[in-house]
Amino acid sequence: YLEKVQFAIETDRMRLEGWARDRTMETIRHEAGHQLFDFLGIDSGDVYRGAWLSEGLAEYVSTDPLGGINKERLMFMRAELEAGHSLMPLQYLMKIENGAGIRKLQDPNYTLFGYAQSWALVYYLMEHYPEPFFNYLRELINVKKGYNAEQDVALLEKHIGCSIAELDKELEKHIREIMVSRLDKDEYEFYRLLQKT
Repeated sequence: YLEKVQFAIETDRMRLEGWARDRTMETIRHEAGHQLFDFLGIDSGDVYRGAWLSEGLAEYVSTDPLGGINKERLMFMRAELEAGHSLMPLQYLMKIENGAGIRKLQDPNYTLFGYAQSWALVYYLMEHYPEPFFNYLRELINVKKGYNAEQDVALLEKHIGCSIAELDKELEKHIREIMVSRLDKDEYEFYRLLQKT
């Protein structure tokens, strides 16, 4: 019995260390993503950029492999939805300014929702609207001073060919589908266990 307990403790310790190592690497890739997209002029500090784009792109490249499912963000959203919370409306998310904007949200869970949904939005656009999304980014690089959140929403709508309200419905359906199809049951249970400690 003692050997079984020791084995279980060692197994949990190794899983926890692996989880911590993965989170550290994701953070490094996330911050490197900010630097890359700033260098490319996509995540510019000179003119308005939405936090959804800045954080969504950084979260998108933080995964291994690059552009894969961000399990940490997806598991967070799943746990919040199972707890009875709602997703943040895109009409609200897309008006949060880049910089500290997403971190200034009053509820820490809403801030995490901002990061998670920003990743989900960029992931969805890359999966379902890759060419229109790249065209949006190309045009975004050339916007001038005075560009604002309303113009950003209009620019994205122009390129993807649907309204943000329609995109919101598509995105929520997609998030709920990949929560079921792409998350490993044991990994999700381990995530929930970590959240309780």
